[in-house]
Amino acid sequence: MEWEVAWQNHVANWKSPCEDSNVMSSQMVKRMNEAKFDTTYHTWSDDHFTVCHTRSGDLEWIHLIKDDEMVPLDINETAVTSFHGVEFDHPGFQYSEKKKRRLPCILIGSDREEQTFHVALFQILLESRIPELPKARILQIRRDVPASEVEFINRPFRSDMHWKGAFRHPVKIPDEVFPLLWRDIV
Repeated sequence: MEWEVAWQNHVANWKSPCEDSNVMSSQMVKRMNEAKFDTTYHTWSDDHFTVCHTRSGDLEWIHLIKDDEMVPLDINETAVTSFHGVEFDHPGFQYSEKKKRRLPCILIGSDREEQTFHVALFQILLESRIPELPKARILQIRRDVPASEVEFINRPFRSDMHWKGAFRHPVKIPDEVFPLLWRDIV
């Protein structure tokens, strides 16, 4: 009864957080996945980012460095301070530390006809292949990644279930619902 009253109160007073702000709902992220080739979605927002389920395809490495780092001449052509707006401290690197199967990525191109994307996957190497760059931040460039392996997802703590004002109320079950033998466990 208490839960039902709380629910009815919530329904009567609920106002969508999307109406008065630029907040993107989880439903919108779902629609983005249904229209992956709409380029307006390809840039990360405060509410969503892109992940890739792949480690296949042609591979090219880009080393992201800080402005003040010295770069060995033999990798100078692949060491940059920025690539398609991604810099050394981009949040994609932080997200990549926690992901194993789905790596954060940015979309750098697409082929709607072939249903593929060109992506840059974020990676942090704790032990770099290059001794002069001990903590390398790497972008793996993959071409012709099938659209089925690219997904838009909510940023951490930005999905609908984290909204202030979401319905949260304990569901209390009366003791009488349970058999007597179960009630002695405390």
